[in-house]
Amino acid sequence: MYKINQRVKHLNVNCLIVATKENPYKPKMDVYNRAEIYPEKDFLIFRLERIENDICIYSGLLDVYENEIENIEW
Repeated sequence: MYKINQRVKHLNVNCLIVATKENPYKPKMDVYNRAEIYPEKDFLIFRLERIENDICIYSGLLDVYENEIENIEW
C-alpha cells in the first residue's frame, strides 16, 4: 500500500501520491471550491514534469488504480 508523499512512477514518469481513499487531498485553491478531493479510483497522484532547483513542476493530477503505479522510488 502506498502512502501520502511517496515517490512513485506512472507510465515511466515521476509522480507523487497526494491522496488515498482514507486521506483526501486538500487543495489550497480549487476552481470547483472543494475543500477536499477524494480519489474515485485508489489514489490521486501529481504527475511531475520536471524538478528544477528542488522545486517540482507538475503537469497534472491523476486518479489511478494501485496496479497502474510502478513501485519504483525515484
